[in-house]
Amino acid sequence: MNNGLVSLVGAGPGDPELLTIKGKRRIQEADVVMFDRLIDPSILSYAKADAELINVGKLPHHHRVKQSQINQMLVDYSLDEKRVVRLKAGDPYVLGRGGEEAQFLTANGINYEVVPGLTSAIAGLAAAGISVTHRDYASSFHVISAHLKKENGTLDWPNIAHQEGTLIFLMGMENLDLIVSELLNNGRSDDTPVAIIQWATQWRQKNLISNLKDVRRKVEETGIGSPSIIAVGDVVKLHQEIDYVLPLFGQRILIADNSSHKLVHELRDHGASVVTYRRGKNEKTAFDIGKIMNHQQICFEDVDSFEFFIDELNLKNRDLRSIFNIKMLATSDHLAKKMKKSGVIADQVVEIEDVGNTDDTVILGSNTSEFIGYKNFDSVYHRRVSSNENIDFSEFSKLLFISKSSVTDLLDSIIEEKISEIQNIPVLAMGKKVEQLLISKGFTNVKLVKPKNSKVLEELLEEVN
Repeated sequence: MNNGLVSLVGAGPGDPELLTIKGKRRIQEADVVMFDRLIDPSILSYAKADAELINVGKLPHHHRVKQSQINQMLVDYSLDEKRVVRLKAGDPYVLGRGGEEAQFLTANGINYEVVPGLTSAIAGLAAAGISVTHRDYASSFHVISAHLKKENGTLDWPNIAHQEGTLIFLMGMENLDLIVSELLNNGRSDDTPVAIIQWATQWRQKNLISNLKDVRRKVEETGIGSPSIIAVGDVVKLHQEIDYVLPLFGQRILIADNSSHKLVHELRDHGASVVTYRRGKNEKTAFDIGKIMNHQQICFEDVDSFEFFIDELNLKNRDLRSIFNIKMLATSDHLAKKMKKSGVIADQVVEIEDVGNTDDTVILGSNTSEFIGYKNFDSVYHRRVSSNENIDFSEFSKLLFISKSSVTDLLDSIIEEKISEIQNIPVLAMGKKVEQLLISKGFTNVKLVKPKNSKVLEELLEEVN
């Protein structure tokens, strides 16, 4: 066995929060993530900034990357001592190609593991208010692949039609006519309940409740299509009784990945689909600490500039006594509080414009700061961009920016065409400075909210009421 590791990871049915803890950890550790088309892009935000993200997704009748190529890529990356995640919708071994990939890895002596995922065959029904088993309706369930190579397939329809449990067909919309016809021809009553759940557990989920007699007509009328789960059986009756809809269901919101996920969790708990995009990473640049200390005042543009300054003091074997005669300036109350926790009390909270061109003050910030042209500005860190090109922006109902850096992180991580694509999407800006930056970047539909989680939630709930 080589030193690489291939993890066949099940991403679950669609909702990013239904990913397992171990699956998330493997994505965070991966050098390469090879993902399917049904994966929610939020899951990819768990990957490292320098991880290689490869879309190997398959569409009906069109394979972006052939299975044989995927198998070989897994081997090649592993032989290169990479940690590889093969990220698959649902569970890797439930009507997918995970078993074939495991066989190929075994045959080539590759170190691999399987991280199971929650299959849509069960979770998808639950998301539509349907219990896959119930004492009054069904004591068993049967999961069947309806992705048939031939028109009549190889399925034992007489046996399937007479099962007393719930019938669950995956990948079956293309063969819906065949499924309905065979069930009816083999003895199922035409009033047998049928449910079709499209994009189960996701923000765009659609439910169609019918029976074998009417289901094909209703599918044509509603336009519901793939990817969908088809459930046949009396448990479908439970949909009207135990289904529930949260107030922000259907809202698709993009927000920066952040160390604090409280806001993301609150939005999801109210039914919103929240996609997080990857942030840039701050890295300290070389700067002359002695030259900085020759000034009477040091103005910190943000928390990172302060922390990199303190870090450099420590590296040069200096402590806080070195700055006792220098005034420390912060640009916000939030920054002043952070400084105080480190043992430095800000002498004043200021606007950079008010101190920017005075000889006795040095401003510390990043290499992308809007104040970099000031004569005493010193860049103490730079921002390394993480790509977000994998995100499809076409169906977001709202963009939410928590800070100025979250704006630049996104805009710097996508191509010009995608920037123009998102400039007309409604935006919530948490704070006046964030609002001003967005307007200067060409966003046309910006709404200011106070930088508090509760205010964001209130705003969104008011819009849907």
